[in-house]
Amino acid sequence: MGSSEQKGWMSIAGVSGPLWSGRRVLVAEDDPAVRRMVERVLVTAGHGVRAVASAGEALDAFWLEPRGPDVLLLDVGLPDGNGRELARHLTSCRPDLAVVLMSGDPTPAPGDLVAGGRPPVLLRKPFSTAELLAAIESAPKAYTPPAGDVDTTELWAVAFE
Repeated sequence: MGSSEQKGWMSIAGVSGPLWSGRRVLVAEDDPAVRRMVERVLVTAGHGVRAVASAGEALDAFWLEPRGPDVLLLDVGLPDGNGRELARHLTSCRPDLAVVLMSGDPTPAPGDLVAGGRPPVLLRKPFSTAELLAAIESAPKAYTPPAGDVDTTELWAVAFE
């Protein structure tokens, strides 16, 4: 399976693009065992996966992939950043992203909202395969503005500040 050193989206056929039926999921999880398990489960279920170990790697993967993810699956406690803040930043740039936050904390933090004031899906650790897949499938997409409503120059400027 893939690792944080791997380029591109991993899918069941080992190819990227519209050849798989699932969603493209960007996973940021610092625990290697959890990251590998999540990647394996999602790929087996037909999703494209890009799994990384840090907030910085997630930002790189997000901006370097031409189509980018459909879903962010982020650990709340990453070594170089906060998954909640990362989700807020990325959904402010791409409001169409669905967000799932993973946490061992039994209660959500106040203000766990992403772009558009919508709450992310919260996935409590430890979680089962069924809970992981249900979280990915149930993660709602936000309103996607019509072409022309988004100034991509501004989005690129935010990404590379």
